[in-house]
Amino acid sequence: MICDKIRKFRYDKGLTQEKVANHLNISQNAYHKIENGRTKLLVVTLLMLADIFEVNPNDFFDSSI
Repeated sequence: MICDKIRKFRYDKGLTQEKVANHLNISQNAYHKIENGRTKLLVVTLLMLADIFEVNPNDFFDSSI
């Protein structure tokens, strides 16, 4: 699932939920909901996450990662 990839990429970068939330200009609670799949992602948010994690946006959909 995309939310699992988001969590993995965040861990790989050594970032906290709070730091990523600050980059997205959202609350930590709102970001927590993204990682738990309780919020639908906008494409712009996914692109911002790809930039933060320094990954290709397609990596969120790649099952081999």
